[in-house]
Amino acid sequence: MGKRASKEPKIVLPEPIADEDAALSSTPKRTSKSYHFRRYAAAFANGISRAIGGPFSEPTVRGGQDPLVKLCNAHAEGRRGDELLEWISATTKEFRLNAPENEVKYHGGWSPRGLQWWLDNDKPMKSEPKHGRTGSIFVNRA
Repeated sequence: MGKRASKEPKIVLPEPIADEDAALSSTPKRTSKSYHFRRYAAAFANGISRAIGGPFSEPTVRGGQDPLVKLCNAHAEGRRGDELLEWISATTKEFRLNAPENEVKYHGGWSPRGLQWWLDNDKPMKSEPKHGRTGSIFVNRA
C-alpha cells in the first residue's frame, strides 16, 4: 500500500497591506459625510448600550435631514469632533435612563427620532413612584 497524496489545499498568506485605509474600499474617507454619520450612529448606540448594560444596534443615518443630524444641529451648541460624539453618547444614555417609556414609544421609540422628540420637549422624565401606593395592606399596631 502506498502513501496517499495529501489533498488538503495549500494555505497562501496575503501580502501585507501598505495602506489599510485604501484597502478598505467600503469604509468611507474620514473627510466624507458618511464617515461622520457612521460615527454619530456609533455614539448613539454606545449611549444606549451603556444605559441598558448590553449591546444595541447602530441606527442608520441617512444624510443631513436624519433626526440624529438635526438634533445635533439644534441641541449640541457648537460642539465638534470627539466632544460632539461624547455629547451624543451621554445625552443618549440620559435619554434611555430617564425618558418616559410610554410616551417615547409613540414618538419613535429608543431611536434618534425619539431622542429628538425628548430634547425638543425639554427632557420629560419618568414619573416618580408614588409612595404608599404599592397595594400593600398597612396595619396600625398601636
